[in-house]
Amino acid sequence: MIKEDVKYENCKEWLDFLQEQYPAGSRIQLTEMGNAPHPIPPGSMGTLDHIDDAGQFQINWDSGQRLPLAIGRIVSPSNLPN
Repeated sequence: MIKEDVKYENCKEWLDFLQEQYPAGSRIQLTEMGNAPHPIPPGSMGTLDHIDDAGQFQINWDSGQRLPLAIGRIVSPSNLPN
């Protein structure tokens, strides 16, 4: 039971960190999607709606699509002005 509590606490800390670093309204630029059946083109821009409890970025893409993505190799914060 202690392990579960520690695991949850680490997850909660990570989510808090992500939400602090990437607040709602942050601009996101797609770097890659891998082998998605209907991929969004690399370089596409979107606005972060929120980060869900699974750590996925819920993004409203400028193309009108809405697609959740994981941080890391898939999305990066944009240095472009809002």
